Amino acid sequence: MAFDFSDRGGKPFIENIEEMTLANENYRTTIWTGVKLQVVLMTIVPGDDIGLEIHVGVDQFLHIVSGQGLCQMGQSEDALTIEQPVSKNDAIFVPANVWHNVTNTGTESLKLYTIYAEPDHLDGTVHQTHDDARNDPNEQ
Repeated sequence: MAFDFSDRGGKPFIENIEEMTLANENYRTTIWTGVKLQVVLMTIVPGDDIGLEIHVGVDQFLHIVSGQGLCQMGQSEDALTIEQPVSKNDAIFVPANVWHNVTNTGTESLKLYTIYAEPDHLDGTVHQTHDDARNDPNEQ
């Protein structure tokens, strides 16, 4: 099945998000950016991670569609007090201002979608690789 992976924020659309997530091959693909919400598909290759981060004033929801990983969260970079394995159908709720990371601990790509409430990336952001995301000046 072919999907339109462009950012269609501001426009209503209906899609099978699990199938779309499985079809995504990019590290990050932003598919919808609204005023108060953003939806991003992610593919994390084995051994890679999202990268330890914090979203100031932005809540985040992540849903694991396939693969396995390790989720870490805490109040500071040096105090990640929550550490839990995650796999298919797990949901991760990250409150605003909480440090977090998800690492792919499996042998296959970790596929997930994430919802930010408020948007965290520029409209239409696509990063084919994690290095592309690290080198994007808009992601600093």
